[in-house]
Amino acid sequence: MSGVDGVPRSGAGLGSASACALPAPGQSPCLLVIFGATGDLTARKLIPALFNLFLNGILPRPFGIVGCGRTRLDDAGFRTLLGEKCAAATVGHPRWPEFSALLHYQTLEYHGAAGYRELAATLTELDQRLGCGGNRLFYLAMPPELYP
Repeated sequence: MSGVDGVPRSGAGLGSASACALPAPGQSPCLLVIFGATGDLTARKLIPALFNLFLNGILPRPFGIVGCGRTRLDDAGFRTLLGEKCAAATVGHPRWPEFSALLHYQTLEYHGAAGYRELAATLTELDQRLGCGGNRLFYLAMPPELYP
């Protein structure tokens, strides 16, 4: 089949349902890595939205969230920080403890290869422990001047 521009197209072209079909919920394991995770955007928007997806059973299984930032924290400290910064309706929900177990943290200095090597090791370890198969989604919740 050819498109309007004369380029051959397969049956699963951009306009076909199969090209736009998403996997069923829970079928694509993934680690979500949030750079700038200690900032306001993460607590006000990202975590509540992800928690809502969790409550509705839409997040893949397995799934993990790895927050990265310059603030020196460990996993428990990150969970506590988000518990303090997120809306009470989120952290007060009975399923918040179950969701917060998905939260991990890696301190990261953005300007230097050593921090990224540590992050790579952390992601590899979590991939193996959770069974995410190397699938990763990166979200930059930080000012552009901090992008490496």
